[in-house]
Amino acid sequence: MRRQPAGLQLGRAVGFVFSTLRHYVVDRVLETERSYRATLLGLKHGLDVARLLREVAAREGDDALVRFCDELLVERARLVEDAEQQLVWFAECPQKALLSGFRMALSSSK
Repeated sequence: MRRQPAGLQLGRAVGFVFSTLRHYVVDRVLETERSYRATLLGLKHGLDVARLLREVAAREGDDALVRFCDELLVERARLVEDAEQQLVWFAECPQKALLSGFRMALSSSK
């Protein structure tokens, strides 16, 4: 079995730490609406990275990676748009939207 480069291992470890901190700390403190918008920003960032990767792949002549990025961008862009449409919920439910994730969980259990 081939080992992954150290940079890739480190990148995944850092990503795991940030993801865990976000899940167990940040999302518990932020208002529900702000957490949702931060997640949307992350999703849009992912689309931007895929667009950049596609351009690099095109310049390098990696047709398989270009096709992969094209398919990913079409599918993911639609999902991000669907998630953006759900922002209406926060206008419809402002009392819940302004609760922190922790308080939202407590109010849901009642």
